[in-house]
Amino acid sequence: MTIYEHVLEGCAPVPLAGYLKALGVFRLVAEQEDENAHGFWCDERFVLQTTLNEERLVRFFIERWRPTPVVAPWNGGSGFWPKDNREGIDAIMASNAPRFDGYRESIRLCKALIAEKQFSEVPKQEDKTGFINLLRARLSGEACRWLDGAIALTMEGPRYPPVLGTGGNDGRLDFSNNYMRQLMKVTQGESDVSREALRAALFSEPSANFEKGAVGQFAPGNAGGANASTGFEGKSRPNPWDFALTVEGTLIFASAAVRRHAQDRGDAFAFPFTTRTVGAGTGVAAFADESDSRAEFWTPLWSRAATLGEVEHLMSEGRAVVKDRTARDGFDFARAAAQLGFASGIDSFIRHGFLMRNGKNYFATPLNRMRIKENPKTSLMRDLDRRGWLSRARRTVRGETVPPSLGKIGRNLDEALFRLTGDGSAESVQEALMAFGALMLEVARRPKLRDAKDGLRPPPFLSKEWTEAADDGSHEFALAASLASLDATGDIRLPFRRHLAPLNGSKGRESWADTTEAQVLAVWTGRNLVRDTALVLERRLIEAQREKAELPLRGWRAAPLASVAAFLAGQTDDARIAALAVGLAWCRAGGHTNPVRREDALPFAYAALKPLLAPEGVGPAEVNEKKRVDPLSLVRLIRAGRVGDAIRHAQIVAQGAGLPAPFIKREPAASLDPDRLTAALLFPIAPGAYARLTERAYPDLQKE
Repeated sequence: MTIYEHVLEGCAPVPLAGYLKALGVFRLVAEQEDENAHGFWCDERFVLQTTLNEERLVRFFIERWRPTPVVAPWNGGSGFWPKDNREGIDAIMASNAPRFDGYRESIRLCKALIAEKQFSEVPKQEDKTGFINLLRARLSGEACRWLDGAIALTMEGPRYPPVLGTGGNDGRLDFSNNYMRQLMKVTQGESDVSREALRAALFSEPSANFEKGAVGQFAPGNAGGANASTGFEGKSRPNPWDFALTVEGTLIFASAAVRRHAQDRGDAFAFPFTTRTVGAGTGVAAFADESDSRAEFWTPLWSRAATLGEVEHLMSEGRAVVKDRTARDGFDFARAAAQLGFASGIDSFIRHGFLMRNGKNYFATPLNRMRIKENPKTSLMRDLDRRGWLSRARRTVRGETVPPSLGKIGRNLDEALFRLTGDGSAESVQEALMAFGALMLEVARRPKLRDAKDGLRPPPFLSKEWTEAADDGSHEFALAASLASLDATGDIRLPFRRHLAPLNGSKGRESWADTTEAQVLAVWTGRNLVRDTALVLERRLIEAQREKAELPLRGWRAAPLASVAAFLAGQTDDARIAALAVGLAWCRAGGHTNPVRREDALPFAYAALKPLLAPEGVGPAEVNEKKRVDPLSLVRLIRAGRVGDAIRHAQIVAQGAGLPAPFIKREPAASLDPDRLTAALLFPIAPGAYARLTERAYPDLQKE
């Protein structure tokens, strides 16, 4: 048996009408002509494998296709009520074509039920629910496919899948009535004109024999209006085959309502591949679109030839789960899409949003595409999910009363997390950490956001896998990670994040602490890395002096001297270091130290000063106990611009501690920035690095 492979050039995955049209062609061929037909997507087109050659495929639709009885008497404008347009419904009832036998029977039954219930106008509320239930019980299985696709009957009343508007209509446009009118154009008009229009719909061949009409929400580009033609505006002239086959394609989603996961609260229902709209990750939607949008609809694309049964199973069971709950919005769906795609053979999703455009009209607007590939980094976001923190944070940055600056930070966080779902690179992990850190800094600045009742709690600690996944081997990351890892392991505990936000000093779960002590420690402004780092160094030295403890300059990760040299030379991206440090500050300690790389020449001033800030002291232990250095005075000399005096003072102190100081009269380089030198002294370095600096600034010439 010969199998023909038809590339349907007229069935592209964008707009949504093209996607649904492809499903409609596939469904009708498989159900009515070739039960072994297969379909898949390749190079942005739908490919149909069937025993029908091209001519037989065209003749099937022209001569033998039996349209699905699409009726919606529960809607005004459906053709069943006195003021409705009856052009399509009357034409079907007047036809004697066998292909419309089922359609005529469904129309007669609907009219009989309206008379039985003695309705003179469209039923409302409870009457409407009862009428829909009665239709569901009396209509044929074929007619019920449309009802099940347009309405989900639940214990709480009817629910409407957004792909078919509000029960099979979009505003004043009833899909069923428009479908019947388009049917008459393609089945009762001139056969040559209908054939030409069909070939245009299937194979994208040119045709100009289209009349003015409505396209609904599925093909925004064909809706007419300004710039829709060569003039100032154009009229909507849809191909009747496009609309008819699009409606047939929606029926694959019939009987698709599913109850949410058992651990979800409430009795909400979900529809496959449908979620609440999120403005981020699109480039065409904003936070303001979220409240006006009906929903998002994620259309799956697959490249492996599948039967109709396999596709229907995919469509009816397409429920994405994040952790232990059904995906509620586009962000949740993006996180679940990788696992769902691999499990179902999906290559990518195209994300459509039913957004309000052109007045109050809803259009299925393409938002973006998500290609499915293995990305274990997506699991990192589970840390943010603990205790519902991420959901609460995303709610906090939305709303009419939210300041624009906070809304922008929230959008940046959404955008970064969206990128992370599809891209597991170190750069995407860094972007997510920086966006997360920016939000935490903003929360630290706004006491109202930390309100005990309705505010945002401190975030859960992120796992060390975040740090490992974000490590791109750059100087910026190495320096940021070392800063974020600052935490004294001796007499006092002072994690770096306490300089970012007012937190308590508990070893367990942290909480906000708007006390004077907590406020004094939170010196990081996020505006200038060099100044902020210098402030943190001075604050930590003051705390050590007050507690009479060792210098709190130990870190879980050591900064390579090569990175410190690049920082001192002004060769690093300071803004990136600052943003990364703020995000990494909320990660658990990993204990990993970057490998030491060969560095450029370090300024003598740094080599002379840094050993005196070693937490365990400088020189022999017994001497160090008697000659304890005052690092705070050194830092203040440097910040005052007296770098030479600071070096000489350091050399004298080192000499008193038993270290040789043969270069006691050496002056620092005139180009050295005092503030940058102060900041560099905060980065924790490895014990071996301390030894190398000591050997350079205080060499024992007699040994050599």
